[in-house]
Amino acid sequence: MPVAASRFRWGEENSLQHAQAVLEFHGEDAAEVVRCVRIVLEELTNRNKEPLGQPAFESAVVDAIKTARINCFQHRKSRLATTLAVSYFNRWTGRLQTFSLGDSKCVIVRRGAIVYETLSVLREFNVPTVVNLREQVVQKDYVVQSFALREGDVCLTFSDGLGDNLYKDDITAVLAAPDLWESEGPGLQGVCDQLLDMSKVHEKVPGSDVENDDLLFPFATAAVLEYCERVLEATKLNPTGPLDASNVDHMALSLELMQRHKGKKTLDRHLLLRKVSRKHHYSLMQLKLIAEMRTKKPDDITLFMTRFV
Repeated sequence: MPVAASRFRWGEENSLQHAQAVLEFHGEDAAEVVRCVRIVLEELTNRNKEPLGQPAFESAVVDAIKTARINCFQHRKSRLATTLAVSYFNRWTGRLQTFSLGDSKCVIVRRGAIVYETLSVLREFNVPTVVNLREQVVQKDYVVQSFALREGDVCLTFSDGLGDNLYKDDITAVLAAPDLWESEGPGLQGVCDQLLDMSKVHEKVPGSDVENDDLLFPFATAAVLEYCERVLEATKLNPTGPLDASNVDHMALSLELMQRHKGKKTLDRHLLLRKVSRKHHYSLMQLKLIAEMRTKKPDDITLFMTRFV
């Protein structure tokens, strides 16, 4: 099937601009998984002479995860508990193929708008599926998707350390700078560094000597949505009595928080795997505290960016 004229076509005149930025906080080691995925996809790309189908892409990444688990298991001191987002540019079809396990994400920004966002896979709020040494990865733990690229698209692949700390508008605003792609502009690496700096926790808001009372943060916004859902769920089960032993009016507080965060757009596309019988990971009081957070969420941050030109 011929590639549509509006899609990105790979040719000798094309180039891919790359940038990356990393901040270590917890120091969780995902290097072996990354290494195995890179090797298997490079080998597959170099060997293939025709379009790489979705089943072959999925199988390659799953095999790489299995190899990484075996390698780490041989060295018991190795820590392995990581989410995974793989963004693979299919040069034969002009499509982006993505593999997402947990809450690391890939988004495509086109002309100042996010036009594609991968699904996160969560067991519950802030409890993503992960690659670890205890459990084999099964099909329900991840999602494989694809998207048709166009010239000028910017692909961002990042860990939840960025996704939990930036609203959608934060990302698009940085990429909408009028001088971004000019010769004197910051360019892709400049944007990458700026997004990482915006995502990380600062000891104090620059130029401010007061508390962050009026500031809203994405992780708190996501917690507000979960808090409201949990309050409604608990109210249905116990319409007249207290929802917990805290004596907090959770219904009133959840509505107040929802109003405060109204209109804020987080990266929230996800699939939920939680079983009805499973005990919640967070109590209502814990969700309340997260929803009232006045700071960013401290975490490792990894960001890779590619511009298709």
